[in-house]
Amino acid sequence: MERKLTPRSHFALAVRPAFFISEINGVKYASTNGGSVTLGRFQGYVIGITCQHVLKGYKPNQFVINEDLRAESATGPVAFFNIVGEREDTAGSEIEDLVICVWQDFFQRFPIDELVDFDAVVESEALDRVVAVGFPKDEIAMSESSAEAFGLELHMHDIGRFGSDDLLRIAGGLHSGDDLARLTGFSGGLVFNMTKGGPTGVVVRGGIDEGEISLYYVPLVKVLGELRGQWHHFEERLAAMGISPSAR
Repeated sequence: MERKLTPRSHFALAVRPAFFISEINGVKYASTNGGSVTLGRFQGYVIGITCQHVLKGYKPNQFVINEDLRAESATGPVAFFNIVGEREDTAGSEIEDLVICVWQDFFQRFPIDELVDFDAVVESEALDRVVAVGFPKDEIAMSESSAEAFGLELHMHDIGRFGSDDLLRIAGGLHSGDDLARLTGFSGGLVFNMTKGGPTGVVVRGGIDEGEISLYYVPLVKVLGELRGQWHHFEERLAAMGISPSAR
């Protein structure tokens, strides 16, 4: 498995670290839980996809992303929605951990042009070559006034569906070095299918055991299917909050 510091692949630039305005112990920004955010365009809006456990302990207005992988002055999103509600057919599935965030005037707040093309998602099959992009918590440098994240690209293979959960897949690979102790911070990151040439999933958790890496991800076709099914409800709530589609 290949490990690359500071992602620069075209698709990797759509993934940003999750920071939070803190002011605890004199530190302005925090990444207590670690985590990543995958950015893309959906139904005219720019949305970010991440995990509920990344946001644990923080309020929506504390959430920060920025253009250059630093947290310095960017403001947070306006709205968060659970991608699925409590339903019998998704009970126990880790798709329930996924949330979206939606910004008003995204391009005025964030000069970010690299977004996932949600119209070009692909479905992975076992043995497909995949790349997971995220920002491990251990690779974050903190100071009193700013925070800087160093992203990773992990090149692996899709292993297949995880157990009985048809909404979850697993990718794996081997890492022989001792410089990667844990994968905390990959949650919310993007999985890109190199074999088929398109985005394929969002990471919900991962781990490394004696050099063997396992990353669990929800296929984007499932995520987008859920969003389409209830988007009219989300859009009504966005309109009530004064959030309109992005300008470009």
